[in-house]
Amino acid sequence: MDRSYYDLLETSDPGSLWAAADTWEGISQRFAAHASDWSAKVQAQVLNSGWTGDAATGAENELAKWQTQLKDCQQALENVRIQLRSTADEVALLIARRQQLAVQAGADGLAIKDGDGGEPSITAFLDLAIQENPAMRDDPDTRAQLASLEPKRQALAAALQQLESDAQNLDEGAASVFAHLADVANAQLIDAATLASDTQQAQSYDSVVLDPWASEKDPAKVKAWWDSLPDATRQQLLRDHPDQLGNLDGIPAQDRDTANRIELPLLRDQMQQALKNPDPNNTWATGPKLAGLDALQQQLDQPSNPPLLLLGLGGPDGNHNAIVSYGNPDTATNVATYVPPVGGLDPQFVSGDMAYAQRLSVAAAQADPKSSTATVVWTNYNAPPRLAQTELDDGDGGSDDAPPPDLGGASLNRFLTGVQATHDGPAARVTAIGTGAGTGPIADASDGQGGLAGSATAAVDVPPQWDGTPGVNSVPGVPPGQEFHQDPNDPAYVKALANIATGHGDRNQPVAAQ
Repeated sequence: MDRSYYDLLETSDPGSLWAAADTWEGISQRFAAHASDWSAKVQAQVLNSGWTGDAATGAENELAKWQTQLKDCQQALENVRIQLRSTADEVALLIARRQQLAVQAGADGLAIKDGDGGEPSITAFLDLAIQENPAMRDDPDTRAQLASLEPKRQALAAALQQLESDAQNLDEGAASVFAHLADVANAQLIDAATLASDTQQAQSYDSVVLDPWASEKDPAKVKAWWDSLPDATRQQLLRDHPDQLGNLDGIPAQDRDTANRIELPLLRDQMQQALKNPDPNNTWATGPKLAGLDALQQQLDQPSNPPLLLLGLGGPDGNHNAIVSYGNPDTATNVATYVPPVGGLDPQFVSGDMAYAQRLSVAAAQADPKSSTATVVWTNYNAPPRLAQTELDDGDGGSDDAPPPDLGGASLNRFLTGVQATHDGPAARVTAIGTGAGTGPIADASDGQGGLAGSATAAVDVPPQWDGTPGVNSVPGVPPGQEFHQDPNDPAYVKALANIATGHGDRNQPVAAQ
């Protein structure tokens, strides 16, 4: 190849691939409507016509074959759409990496150029100056500067080599996949085994587009990567991969909300279809969970002051719960994160936990009108279920090898660290609030320090640079570690917690442990 991939990426346009994917999606949707009409107007009418006998049986068998082929064709069209969109996303991410390398090279005093034979070359600005004035090479300062540039040059060369390799693998892999899909499209009949393999490959490809960032545990690194992407690329990735980005700590709150609002109706449709076609090996879809999704969607559709953001729609082992916030934690002066004592995705999550967070938000505004407070409901752990069939099931039907309950400490730690990583301006004042079993994740997140485990109620002030150790452990007016059995819905208690969340805990009167 005469040009490097570094050079080719400069003029590459993922937008044309995204447009092709959109067009293909329209074709797929029209075909799906056609298949549905055929099933309702042809197959169903024949089956319900009262026609009997051998001829009728033969006709029904042939119609069933055609129905299978229509479904297979629809899936084949969907596989092409997934591959087109995933390839476009990969190209966009490679372009962003290329731009970052160019920026970093300039900051380090280096320049990248397309060299002979398709290999990019690295030149130091200082080398160009030496070419103009060779005498500079004998200057000790110049030699020292050249020596200091060498590690940066080597690191850039390694990054360029990895970019070239990744781009080549994508180029050759995509060409092979689309050639194969074209052969499938040209076949008179779609082979079931081939279709199953293609479907698995497309779904697998789609799931790894964002690797390794989708599994990155450091929110600060995620934030730096996200900020490095062009806005158009970020917006497209939110549309294409809402299930991954909506739950990723280090992604700004508004973007997580965008992704999760896209994902919520998709998840609801998946759950509804799973309930219509039950599978004994798949227990994640239940009626109460579906009702919980509906209640959550209804709440999101209503105006809210402060605005309601959906920060999470996932959970341990790929199960489904929600993280919501009244107010934007990225811009708020204070962030109060409430960890409920019970879990499960059900309508009471909306009417109970979310309503509690909203009351706390109002109380915080009254406690300190000059500052803003975001109140978060965080349930990303295996809390005891409030209702049957809403627990975060591990998907194995309750086998003996199920993983132990997740106290949620690591997840809570990442979330609170992510709050600071994505926060605009000075660090937010962050408070974690737990009641009952909800104190478990807080204690676990702080490596069990602070005497929170087993407390009936706890509020923890989290330092801006949190290493897992709480700065101040406090139950309103009660020494750390003591039990405090007061109804968290009591207005006086909500006011006390609001005082703590806004930094005015000294206003609270001491209360004896009960």
